Amino acid sequence: MASLRADGRYWERKRIKGRKTPVAGYGSTPEEAQADLARKIAEILNPTPTWVPSPDATLRSFVVNVWRPAIDRMEETSVKRYTASWRKFLNEQLGPIPLQDIRRAELDMWQRDLEAKKVPAPSIRYAAAVLSNILRMAVDYELIVRNPVASMKLPKKTAKRDRRLTVDQASELLEKSKGTLLSGPVFMACILGLRRGEIAGLRWEDLDRQRGELRIRRQRRASKGNGVIEKRLKTDSSIRTLRLPKKFIDEIDTRGDLDSPWICAKEGKPWVPDNITEHWAMHRKAWGLGDWTFHDLRHGAAGLLYASGADLIEIASVLGHSKPDMSWAYTSAGEDRAAGAIDRLSEALK
Repeated sequence: MASLRADGRYWERKRIKGRKTPVAGYGSTPEEAQADLARKIAEILNPTPTWVPSPDATLRSFVVNVWRPAIDRMEETSVKRYTASWRKFLNEQLGPIPLQDIRRAELDMWQRDLEAKKVPAPSIRYAAAVLSNILRMAVDYELIVRNPVASMKLPKKTAKRDRRLTVDQASELLEKSKGTLLSGPVFMACILGLRRGEIAGLRWEDLDRQRGELRIRRQRRASKGNGVIEKRLKTDSSIRTLRLPKKFIDEIDTRGDLDSPWICAKEGKPWVPDNITEHWAMHRKAWGLGDWTFHDLRHGAAGLLYASGADLIEIASVLGHSKPDMSWAYTSAGEDRAAGAIDRLSEALK
């Protein structure tokens, strides 16, 4: 039976023999979800490509005629990432090769070439995952017998970047960002650990000054064909209430746009998440964080909370982590823990 998701859609899934992940169908009603699932299963079990490849069909022609149209149903951000990786790392070297001639030797040569160009290991691993997705689809269409990416020896995962801020660094960043368009977003990300979409979706109605609470319940995000939309956060764990000391509420009033319905606004209008990233890229070097992404500030907030004495449960409550084993933290007890963590951080940031 179709289940109702947190985003208001219904979904139903079924595991197909020979595939690692289940096939999922979505819809605004249970019937639509079931119909979408049935369509996807039929496409997998009985593929009927409109493009008929020649014996010497290249990887590029398969991508253009089959893979690229197929991924158009995915989230816009995912499509952008997949196609960007294809264009940057795969198209030029592997695109002209006929599908039937793509062997482990060609892939090893491709990998060595990227490594010689100093392409980071995570980018190589991601490009290999995109290629694997393409070739797995070619297997489903019976254009090749097996997926050669499965036998590749990819570079090891690199250690995660250390993104910790000291109290002095955080105070300096907050001071430097004052008076800029990013004054509010930087505070929300660096101190409260909010994501870009959550920051862009914050309204003044979410801030209760009398009770000292900030409700994180919606986000703004790109939606294919609809531009930027505002919607409820995906999971219950992401929806959270942060109890704030008066010092932090005063900071929000100072850094926010009081003439706009949205707390963090750009010329009175809500931020587009990608624009936050673009503005951050223009300032981060001058602010002493030249290789940091805006999302890294969220990790920095976790480090600040930990340094101020917060435990992992308190940090999860503040950041809205979605790990199942921490779901119990998003109760009133979890909110009290979050309040204690923020209070201690407020005292530390003199």
